[in-house]
Amino acid sequence: MNNYDDESHTYTIDGRPVPSITQALVEAGIVETKFYNEEGRDRGSFIHKASQYLDQKDLDLDSIPEDHKGFLDGYQEFKDCTGFEPYLHGIEKPLFHPVHYFGGTPDRWGKLNGSDVVLELKTGSISPWTAIQTAAQEILINFIEPALDLRRHALRLSKDGKWKLFTYNDPRDHAVFLAALQVSHWKRSH
Repeated sequence: MNNYDDESHTYTIDGRPVPSITQALVEAGIVETKFYNEEGRDRGSFIHKASQYLDQKDLDLDSIPEDHKGFLDGYQEFKDCTGFEPYLHGIEKPLFHPVHYFGGTPDRWGKLNGSDVVLELKTGSISPWTAIQTAAQEILINFIEPALDLRRHALRLSKDGKWKLFTYNDPRDHAVFLAALQVSHWKRSH
């Protein structure tokens, strides 16, 4: 039985706690958390949830604080300019990998320029480790939908309504994540 607890951000497989993608990257020393702050985390969580409602055509624009509207305007403009269509079943869905023992919640997967893509939304800077994060998300998605030939992207959204798309295609990113995951498992068991 797989379970995700949103409040504690905990993934379990058959009752056993497993690392999330971010936890594995932090425990392996790839992600440095000293640059994180509560304001950025809260903003990112809000924009992720609001963009989910936007994708589901259930967003109440009056509920969006003025200082957050630009991020959503940028996301909508990205969709309008590129034709990106998220798969509704692939929006903020917790996933589990029972072979590699980890969990994660990809922001979106869908169609972009005729290709299946995984799309990571960012409201702050794009870090080099985002490539590894999207590789881990691809591993999770391909476990449940093996027929997809995913391309990996991150979308940086800005307060001023601008957006920039980043593409990741280094096949070594998957191996880096799996190595980080093994380090995480080792640290948890020792």
